Amino acid sequence: TLNAGGFMDLLIADFCLIQSNRPIGVFQFSRSFQTDNVLISDPFMLSVPTCEQYRDSYAVATAPFEPAIAGTVTGRVAYVNYTNIAVPAEYFDVSLITVNNGPIIASEFRPIRRADNSIWGYGAQLLLDEGAQVISHQDPNAGLSVTLYGFSNQMSWGCTGGTGLSPVAIPRVQCNDTTVVENVGNAIVQCERSGLVDESVSFTITTVDGTAMAGTDYTAVTAQTVTFASGQSTTTFSVSIINDFIPEQVERFTTSLIPNPNVIFTSNNPVVTIEDDDGITVEFSDPVYSTFESTGVLRAALVSSLPLSTAYQIRIRFSSGNATRNVDFTSTPLRLRFPAGVTRVNFTVPITVDGVFEGTESFNLRLDLTPGAEALRVREGDQNTAVGRIIDQALRVQFNQTTYTGSEQSGFVPV
Repeated sequence: TLNAGGFMDLLIADFCLIQSNRPIGVFQFSRSFQTDNVLISDPFMLSVPTCEQYRDSYAVATAPFEPAIAGTVTGRVAYVNYTNIAVPAEYFDVSLITVNNGPIIASEFRPIRRADNSIWGYGAQLLLDEGAQVISHQDPNAGLSVTLYGFSNQMSWGCTGGTGLSPVAIPRVQCNDTTVVENVGNAIVQCERSGLVDESVSFTITTVDGTAMAGTDYTAVTAQTVTFASGQSTTTFSVSIINDFIPEQVERFTTSLIPNPNVIFTSNNPVVTIEDDDGITVEFSDPVYSTFESTGVLRAALVSSLPLSTAYQIRIRFSSGNATRNVDFTSTPLRLRFPAGVTRVNFTVPITVDGVFEGTESFNLRLDLTPGAEALRVREGDQNTAVGRIIDQALRVQFNQTTYTGSEQSGFVPV
């Protein structure tokens, strides 16, 4: 805790994140020869820019080569120049961060962690050549921090690479995407703010249709006010979701964050995803289907609990019982199109008419949902298997032997 006019100094061995709930100044300075026993003295001090004032590009110049001076401490005579680069995690892509348009090796970057050990961003300390340097993030909407410093015999220097002009006191607000089930009632969108939290601040949101449509899937919101109370770092707003009984695919709409001079939005417009709760079951209409072999086909059907909103392909697979596959029936998997708007689809299975009496035979049918079922919220019903029965009518009658013998006295021959 610091009172007005107070200060504290910390010995920091690595990159770190310094946060405050009130405005503060942060300065970095090096330790002198008397404290760290290196051949350097005269510590530098530089101002550390706030995160809100990061820029996407810096043009800087390092200290020039310094010739040896008689009577000074022996050792390095040229400045050794460094830059410290800090990049927030949301902007970190090492392929987009360059020095003089050249890449930076990814291993140069180390995590910068918050007090809870979560990663805020990444930092790198780089050795710089003498002269003019351009340190940039190739995404103009991104931001990074650049500070520079250098050492030579008995002298050192340091400065910030520059700062943007965004007012530090403006709070930064991020609103998150959310996913809800259609019957939830309201979609709750959570927003967080950083920076200044001591004062109340408000902004407005408006819903924008995507695949989800206002009036049928959700209730439209126009210029709804969302407020952070004084001292509050999180808040929420809600949008009413309409629960219908029509099976639908996953749908989405956007909540547009209206530009506001009192707020810096650090996130894209949050997206609300609606998952349908009217799941449809598809199953066989009956557990057993029977046919006479002489008909050449087995007739069966699939039924759904509700009409589908879009056509859907379903596979039916076959396996042998005591009927032999591809001998007594055709076992090639059947692809069946279930049209939109209906609840029953009939189909047939070819049966082989062989003229050989075999008695009653059976085979198995198995429902197999194709990819895309989850998106349509289609699932198998309890009756996801069935039995096909083939009744053979080809009854042959013949003598059981070629010769029959009887006696004259009996008056007959048994046949």
